[in-house]
Amino acid sequence: MSSFDSKLGDIHPKTPAGWRSWLMDNHMKRDGVWLIYYRSSTGKRKLSWEAAVREALCFGWIDSKVKPIDAERYKQVFTPRKPRSVWSKINKQHVAELIELDLMTDAGLRAVDIAKKNGAWSQLEPVDALIVPADMESALLKSKRASEAYEALSNSAKRAMLYSLYTAKREATRAKRLAAAVSALESDESPTQQGLR
Repeated sequence: MSSFDSKLGDIHPKTPAGWRSWLMDNHMKRDGVWLIYYRSSTGKRKLSWEAAVREALCFGWIDSKVKPIDAERYKQVFTPRKPRSVWSKINKQHVAELIELDLMTDAGLRAVDIAKKNGAWSQLEPVDALIVPADMESALLKSKRASEAYEALSNSAKRAMLYSLYTAKREATRAKRLAAAVSALESDESPTQQGLR
């Protein structure tokens, strides 16, 4: 665990209201927090992941890595969203609903506004629409085997591969990921086996 992770501290709200109350008090002064969940198999009262994410979005926060604690519990880190952090289709749908319900705070609305202005809001739209970028299309045209393997992938596997390309911050990284994707397709390996994420 990194020193940043270890400094965050844990909380264990059992309801959306409890999590929202913590966020209301802390979203502007904390760098993040580990949110503890009970596993569904325990039958214990717990805050659901979806409810936790929806409340976090209201304050401009985002969920990320998950770590096991024991047989009954695990935890997930929540932090303020970075300005260039991309927005998934499902989170954008949540935001639309939360705005309609008048649950978004100024901090949450500000995060949305920043993302719309800098392009992060729409960056994953080609991934959601399964739009193959020109460099990948060119690479697939050069390899019938890779092209056929790509077409045979499930939509979720295609999105994972496209996500790795569309979110690359440097051209060299993108080129490396594209080469790994084509190699994986040609050898019938899954994209994640090649470390494309």
